[in-house]
Parts: sequence; structure tokens; C-alpha cells
Amino acid sequence: MSERIVVLRDGQPRQFLVDVCAALADQVNEPDWTTADEELVLVYSEAVMALARLHREELAADPNSQVQLAIVDHLIERIRQTRAGEIEFSLADVVDRLHAESLSELVAS
Repeated sequence: MSERIVVLRDGQPRQFLVDVCAALADQVNEPDWTTADEELVLVYSEAVMALARLHREELAADPNSQVQLAIVDHLIERIRQTRAGEIEFSLADVVDRLHAESLSELVAS
């Protein structure tokens, strides 16, 4: 497992969260990573959920973003269901998808 420093800069709390999610994604998606450290996946899911909630607020304010809003809501629900054991999906895979969706506007701009 590698080390990575994430810095919180004044006035950039969202960027800090983006960096935290990226660092966690890197660890969870390491080729030699095993599912033995499920706690790391849970932390990753919490960080991505926080980022997704920020993204969701922006989407909800834009009437042209209803499809993206529905996707984010669907993925948030899938994470809840997976964590509750209601469905059998790889939590890391669902979180990765929500992470990508939550970054879509940042990458496009």
C-alpha cells in the first residue's frame, strides 16, 4: 500500500474531497489489493457519497440535468442496498461508478 498526501487548501473544500476520493480509489483499485480490507471500501464509499451529495445539489438546481440526477440517485440507492446486503454487487464497483458520475462535470469543465 502506497502513501499519498492530500492537502486541504483554504477555500477549496470540494477539491480536498475530490483528492481524498481519488486517493482512496487508487488504493481500492490496486492490482494486488484484496477484498480483505473491506473497511477501506467502506471509507471510500462514504467519501464518494459526500462528493455525490455535493454534485447532486448542483444537478437538482439545473432543470436540464434530470437524467444525471436520476443516475446519481440510482447509484446512491445501489450503494445503500449493497451495504445493507439487499443486493449482491461489488461495493467497490458501484462506488467507482458513482465516483465517475460525480466527477463528470468537473472533467467536462
